[in-house]
Amino acid sequence: MVSPTTLIAYITAIKTIYLGVERNKNIAHMQKELQKLQIEFERFEK
Repeated sequence: MVSPTTLIAYITAIKTIYLGVERNKNIAHMQKELQKLQIEFERFEK
């Protein structure tokens, strides 16, 4: 058993970690899409 204050801190930490993981997944996807866009701009420039 834990106190309510400790429980809230624990839940907040887990939520922060989860959001960080989700953000990293989105960033990886965005980087892939930006690389594709870069290739298209290079083709357009030529």
